[in-house]
Amino acid sequence: MKLKYKVLAIDFDGTITLDQDPDSQQKQLIMRFGAVEAIRLFHKLGATLILWTCRTDQYLQQALDFLESYGIRHCFQYVNEHVPDIIEQYCKTCSESRKIWADKYIDDRNLGVKEINWFDIIKEVIEMEG
Repeated sequence: MKLKYKVLAIDFDGTITLDQDPDSQQKQLIMRFGAVEAIRLFHKLGATLILWTCRTDQYLQQALDFLESYGIRHCFQYVNEHVPDIIEQYCKTCSESRKIWADKYIDDRNLGVKEINWFDIIKEVIEMEG
């Protein structure tokens, strides 16, 4: 197996977890089926993973704690940040942009995405050799 995409920006609400507004009365986050396994696989294969979320302050900390509780917080090298080497090499003006540079964005709000299926995402992100 090898990666088709090296830098992945992954949304949190609705993508890693089932859709939930952080301000909602429902305070329990629910991990989406297959997310943990996919994130671990991408990390193991050497992907640079960016947690790409609108969450800030205590809501961001809640997301980070949630990822830690599943043992995958360490898989994300960056949180809402650019990968410095990429910015230096390819896009010096991007460092001031709020849009995170990535090879692929995994987000439940993408046009054409009806449902997040992590096993389909794995097929899209990696190439099976042989």
